[in-house]
Amino acid sequence: LARRFCAAAGRESYIRRAAVGGRETLLGPFQSSGKYDAVLSGFLECSAIGDGEVTCKVTVGESLQNNYGTMHGGATATLVDVLGTMALLTRDPLRPGVSVE
Repeated sequence: LARRFCAAAGRESYIRRAAVGGRETLLGPFQSSGKYDAVLSGFLECSAIGDGEVTCKVTVGESLQNNYGTMHGGATATLVDVLGTMALLTRDPLRPGVSVE
């Protein structure tokens, strides 16, 4: 199964970086591909990786907040998608993918 890796404005997706450089490329500030995950730029940082797990810190900035000042559900869903994919990449950087099917 061949997968296309997304990139926008010359930016390489975190998925592609992991495939090329290994899971260690996931560490540090999150680098968006410029697509759906751009909302997490500047707010997410990965501090540790293990076999099937990642430890990250998210700062709930104003652009991630709902009208109540808490994290918006859409931002939460994106966070679950990105972190789930990152956790999978720690086991096999060539097989990303999270689904709710």
